[in-house]
Amino acid sequence: MSDENLACTPAQWERIISRYADPTRSNSPAGRVAGLLRDDARASDLVREWIEDQAMRCMAKGQTVTPTLLTMICKRCSKEAILHRELGVSVKLLRAGAAYEKRLAEYRNDHASAHPSRPVRERLWDEAVDAHIHGQMERGVSSLVFLPYHDGRNSRPGSSNLLACGGLPEWEALFGAKRRRFAPLEDVDEDHDPALMDHTGGMPFEVTAEWLERHGITPAMLNRLTDTELAVLGVDVRSARLESAGGVLDGVAGRLDLILDDPRASQALAAGRPMLGAVEILHSLGMGMGMIRAGMRLGRWSRAGDVHDPGMLRAAWDRIPGRGGTYDEYLRAVSDILDKAHAPRIARR
Repeated sequence: MSDENLACTPAQWERIISRYADPTRSNSPAGRVAGLLRDDARASDLVREWIEDQAMRCMAKGQTVTPTLLTMICKRCSKEAILHRELGVSVKLLRAGAAYEKRLAEYRNDHASAHPSRPVRERLWDEAVDAHIHGQMERGVSSLVFLPYHDGRNSRPGSSNLLACGGLPEWEALFGAKRRRFAPLEDVDEDHDPALMDHTGGMPFEVTAEWLERHGITPAMLNRLTDTELAVLGVDVRSARLESAGGVLDGVAGRLDLILDDPRASQALAAGRPMLGAVEILHSLGMGMGMIRAGMRLGRWSRAGDVHDPGMLRAAWDRIPGRGGTYDEYLRAVSDILDKAHAPRIARR
């Protein structure tokens, strides 16, 4: 695959995917996944990764990914496939759980009860499973899928066996009551809120490595403070984040760092191009789209398995479909981008 298989501009690519990977839109794929994971940022990343993987598969087969095709891929984004891959959850348990969650929400609306009792939840689960089976029958489905009851029993008539996926206890262990981690709203820039900045009494203080060392402040200490808290203290948020860049990055900087493997350079590039996404930034600096997608995929794989061996990374790169170049070409492209960002050159993996 080469960039000839891609008929989307970086801006179109980012705009289309961002719409479906937006967890604040309840009917978006990311919104549905976030409703179960209770983690907006993670849900957004998972949906984006799934869409990008599917698009890369299309390009590897010689298909040209146009804005229309990319939109079609986004629309068929599978919540079941994403959660199955991420958590290893049985599809049967996912379907039963999704039906249960819908019925549970209806019950809460009708009874103004945020925490129904265990017997009520068990009854709602079984009712949801029965309704799912009846729905299949009404639609004339030839091969019925029998889901687990609340105790894991097979809902197939006459069957008494337990399904390995379990039922309500297993579901609640995975997706039970957790505080939802909301993604920050992009249109509310807390770092530069005038109401907060009025309390700082002048220009924000710029953090340097020397100042941190002199006062015994570690990157971990900085990372415990939110951007809002830093701003209220009169600290320049960008300089603080650059000095604490040894931590885990998210958002545009996090996606850049999957490829650059240099937190400070990733944050600097993201901050210097606030209107662009990670793909657009990398493409504007000379990296091809196929190589960008393959690089992000390699970065996720490397971090998930804590793999840093150069031979293993090279072998993994060679297995990625539509990678847009050799591994050596990829490393050279990364090095060129770091040079342009005036950052230390990346250590060859």
